[in-house]
Amino acid sequence: MKCPFCDFEARHFISLKVHVRKVHLIKCCPVCGYNGKNILRHLAERSRAGDIEHKIAYSLLSKTSTSKFARKVFNEVMDVFE
Repeated sequence: MKCPFCDFEARHFISLKVHVRKVHLIKCCPVCGYNGKNILRHLAERSRAGDIEHKIAYSLLSKTSTSKFARKVFNEVMDVFE
């Protein structure tokens, strides 16, 4: 799968997640351009509303171990990519 921010290609979603978190500094929402104080909160709220693009971005940018919600979203996105 291809990184949405550059030409990097990963075999597994988790490798893509590691790449995105290490290489890309996200200053606004990569889906809608929201430019607020807390991008992860915005992504989480839009994910809870059911927006799949925001779910994918949230799962790429969040730490999956920080909350039950983040793990749930990560697992849902993994199901989409499998």
